[in-house]
Amino acid sequence: MEKDWADNFASFYAEIGECPVGFSLERIDVNLGYVRGNCTWIAKSKQNMNKRNNHLVTYKGKTQNIAQWAKETGIPSRKIQERLGYDWELDRVFSVDNKSLRHNLTLNDKTMCVLDWSKEYNIGESTIRRRLKLGWTVKDAITKPVEKLRIAA
Repeated sequence: MEKDWADNFASFYAEIGECPVGFSLERIDVNLGYVRGNCTWIAKSKQNMNKRNNHLVTYKGKTQNIAQWAKETGIPSRKIQERLGYDWELDRVFSVDNKSLRHNLTLNDKTMCVLDWSKEYNIGESTIRRRLKLGWTVKDAITKPVEKLRIAA
């Protein structure tokens, strides 16, 4: 803060005023300090969009952080982060149905839930789900045997 603000709260308060409910103090230019003319009250939800550590994603010519994409697409932000972590193409990240891994899966004209497929092929339900998240085809995710870890004797 500027010296007069740091040493005199009344001076700070006279310029900034009381904090509105749901707001917090923000620097207009993040490269400057909390100095006269560089501070304003801003809604906390909006301020969270301005963090330096936000992950910005450019998709179809539009750049937004993950929280903004989540709001626009209806896909939870944690799901977007997860999909980005799998290195999916952006079209897939933003177009795949959020609940696609919870629905029934169809293979050879037979439709069952993941749990039933896991029992039929003796492959863990979580293994099938993980494979699908990694982009495996339904057929491979359900039918490909799990390779056992071999330990040298």
